[in-house]
Amino acid sequence: MASKQLGSAATFLGGVAALFLAREVGVILALTTGLPVPAAVLGLLLIALASGVSPWLRRLLAAASSLFVRWLGAFIVPPFVGLAMFLPLLGDHGPVVFGILVLTTLLGAGTTAGCYLLFRSRGVRA
Repeated sequence: MASKQLGSAATFLGGVAALFLAREVGVILALTTGLPVPAAVLGLLLIALASGVSPWLRRLLAAASSLFVRWLGAFIVPPFVGLAMFLPLLGDHGPVVFGILVLTTLLGAGTTAGCYLLFRSRGVRA
């Protein structure tokens, strides 16, 4: 069972990696050729063409897309609403999750403020 789950995770991650790679190649094409097409669109065209000729790539993309579609609600709704799907886990680990959310928010705000003050002291204006 663990071997099957590990294989599924590797297939999913391979599909996600293929999507990111196609997007980055699209960015490179858009920047180097000056095409008036968004880089993400070029990446999607590349992945569509490549998946048309490669059954291996099609299998990777199918694994990634099926998981994304299954969890689409968690990607669309705000994070705190998405956490409602995991209420039983939050009952057990709620204080830890809340602490991590508060800590990471404060760290992000502190880093942003620190960068702002550093750039302002060097005369950099936005």
